[in-house]
Amino acid sequence: MTAGVRRKRISPSRPPRSDFVLILAAGALVTMGIVELASITSAKVSLDGIPTSMIFRNHLVRVVAGCIAFYAGTRLSPSLWATWSKPLLIVSLVLLFLPGLNRLGIHPPFVCNETNGAYRSLCLGTFSFMPGELFKLPLILWIARFLTSGRLKREGYMATITPLIVLSAAVTALLLQPSFSTSIGLSIVAICILFLAGVKRLPVAFIVFMCVLAGGFIFGQSGYRNVRLKEHSFSLSVDPRELPYHPRQSIIGLGCGGMWGAGLGQGRQPYGFLPEIHSDYPLSAIGEEMGFAGTSIVILFFCLILFRGFAIARNSMDSFSFLVACGLTLNITVFGLINVGVATAVLPPTGQVLPFVSYGGASTMTNLLSVGILDSIHRSNQ
Repeated sequence: MTAGVRRKRISPSRPPRSDFVLILAAGALVTMGIVELASITSAKVSLDGIPTSMIFRNHLVRVVAGCIAFYAGTRLSPSLWATWSKPLLIVSLVLLFLPGLNRLGIHPPFVCNETNGAYRSLCLGTFSFMPGELFKLPLILWIARFLTSGRLKREGYMATITPLIVLSAAVTALLLQPSFSTSIGLSIVAICILFLAGVKRLPVAFIVFMCVLAGGFIFGQSGYRNVRLKEHSFSLSVDPRELPYHPRQSIIGLGCGGMWGAGLGQGRQPYGFLPEIHSDYPLSAIGEEMGFAGTSIVILFFCLILFRGFAIARNSMDSFSFLVACGLTLNITVFGLINVGVATAVLPPTGQVLPFVSYGGASTMTNLLSVGILDSIHRSNQ
């Protein structure tokens, strides 16, 4: 890990500059999401029983809140996040367990009604959020702080037991909701942070192997997940036209767009053909209305975030900033890759949103705050 950390340079008195490429890429994705949501909401009076005018207004409010979170992230030093990481982890872990308690016959307050067979949101009046989205950032901050506290050098890979216990608790809470894709994505990010922190490859390989075994067991014990995966795999291997409804409609939307798309507001999928298009399948809407060019631009901006995030990590002044920058970058790109995989029918439907683009308050705010923290690390590197 120390190879990715450089010594601090003596810089001139000019104020540190922000990473404008990173900010531009994130801002462009948010703008594309707003434009596409405006196009989607103009097609119908309501989406999933919610007035489209309310959906668009709520999204704008959340984007503004995300911009405030981004600004706060740029102004707070990485050392403050290291200090706050443990309290933030404890609070977010408690919130993460609340929705899933309904599965155990316990009905805590503030849990939203069941949606598509899952309890994933908490409600505070008219405001709702998914604690699974909020938990990602504190987990990354705390793991980075824990692994850079000196215990890894003293205890070796045995120091990874505590992070794995916390990760196991989070995965348990997510599976109770259930949110299998979030648990898989978080596990991938956490294991990558362990590897980047210098954990030996053999223990990491063992951890990955155990996660694969646990995933196979969960799929085998969960009827609807098992059926969904079998249907998806069989359809891809025999005839893509036999895909389940959601992936098939997503592929149709992407294919109908051609190179340049049908034009904003001219897509057919928002007219009830593809449910959850504003949250789970925004890439399909972009592909239909902006074509292959539009989807390529979305992928390009995610690649820019990946490139700039790891560049910031490589130039980090300390180990904590290095791991945080890597973790935040991986968090954005891994979950973005999952959504792209679902939209292109490479993966079965998961319910994961596309970072910065999809409708969703907690995701938008968390990811914009992550970009703010990355920019703060970049500024501290100068």
